[in-house]
Amino acid sequence: MGKKDFCGEFEHFENSLSLVELADKVLSWNPDVVISISIPDNNALRDAVLADYLKIKGVNFIAHPIQSTLLLSNKWETTKYLKSMGVSVPKTVYASGDLISNRVDSYSSIYVDVLINELNNLEFPLIAKPLWDSMSQGIKILKDMEETRSFLSTLTVDYIFQEYILGELLGIETITHNENVYFQPLVRKYTSENLVPFDHLRYGPYNGIPKVLLDRMKKKIRNVCLDLKLNGSIEFEMIYDRNANNIYILEINPRISGMTNLSSLISGVNSYTLLGQIEKIDIMVSKERYVAEVPLRKLNDESIEKIKKINEIESIQSVSYHTGKQQVKTLIASDSLSQVIKTIFLLNEYGLIPNNIMKECLMLNEMSQSD
Repeated sequence: MGKKDFCGEFEHFENSLSLVELADKVLSWNPDVVISISIPDNNALRDAVLADYLKIKGVNFIAHPIQSTLLLSNKWETTKYLKSMGVSVPKTVYASGDLISNRVDSYSSIYVDVLINELNNLEFPLIAKPLWDSMSQGIKILKDMEETRSFLSTLTVDYIFQEYILGELLGIETITHNENVYFQPLVRKYTSENLVPFDHLRYGPYNGIPKVLLDRMKKKIRNVCLDLKLNGSIEFEMIYDRNANNIYILEINPRISGMTNLSSLISGVNSYTLLGQIEKIDIMVSKERYVAEVPLRKLNDESIEKIKKINEIESIQSVSYHTGKQQVKTLIASDSLSQVIKTIFLLNEYGLIPNNIMKECLMLNEMSQSD
């Protein structure tokens, strides 16, 4: 990433820079406003601490409170909090890495038995998630107790274990300021055995949820945003269990997300622009159109020239992830969902759509024809 990726001036900082040194750098700019757009959660937490420090010096800083960011970075604390707010969450068991890995000798042997007893109250399969990691690092699906026992024996850090709810994975971003909460459109994220969140077709607005149910969940999300005094962008990851006719919140990311560009294009309201004009949040109006984010195979010059001629192609991006993985993605937009799907089929004719993504597109096509 370099100067060509930014429309204005930028300055690169090393990770070793202390909070005070970073604050001095920011103060030297004499900014009108500072906005947290950091990924992943640990950097959002750094911004929250920086905001608290700089607000004392009179800097207008758009960031969430420290304790709210810390809570939402911790999956166990988030789950307990959501339950206390009347939000549906999967059944969850917390596992201490300290106790499992014999760092507390007097408890380690009996603690595993305690965990097994609690896990027996959950229905398999289970999904195991590290307490603090984000962006799907360290996640594992466990199909039975034998796999679970084996996995427990390897733990050295804290984890949570949740019932793996089969359903439609969804995401919705909000931007909150004072008493105002702006909702970006609902996004559908396809699920498969591949737990890497970036290797999927994502699109919106998704209209497959009963309006009464979605409105009820939005009300609960609004209550969470206001209760935690959030200030800025946040993503709610959810799953819709069609059989139970219920939406469960899985995680809350206290920051912008990999969904931000997609959500902004769907609504026509740029989240980054809105963060910079956050006082206008109560007058923002969406003008929605259908948009799909589609991972592509590696492109050559000929492929790029072909894609550029397609009217529905909004952008082509080469993305580098925190894991080191690189990927090419395109955003396809149209007033018609069927036209978005046709464009994906066209890209497939060019040999640019990976097999797993095409499988998800076929599912989308079938679902759109049944609506």
